Amino acid sequence: MAKEDGLSIVPLLVDEEHFKGVNSKKGGSDSEIIMQERIKTKWMEQGVIMQLPSTIYIEEGVVLRENLSLRMDVVLQEKVRLSIHT
Repeated sequence: MAKEDGLSIVPLLVDEEHFKGVNSKKGGSDSEIIMQERIKTKWMEQGVIMQLPSTIYIEEGVVLRENLSLRMDVVLQEKVRLSIHT
């Protein structure tokens, strides 16, 4: 159909991780791990220090400041905003 209309057809290469479907409880768990890795990597690249990052849970929408240090077993949810006061 597209070719008949004179439109170009090109393949689109994507990372499976970005388009992963969730069809089971295991799939949901795997997706949550991927999302947590993205969130924590973003904050660590912006200067947040994390002790044992695998034990820390950060929801999307949380706001942190650079040089902030999070210890293990921290859960940050919803609209939490943390900064350092000197």
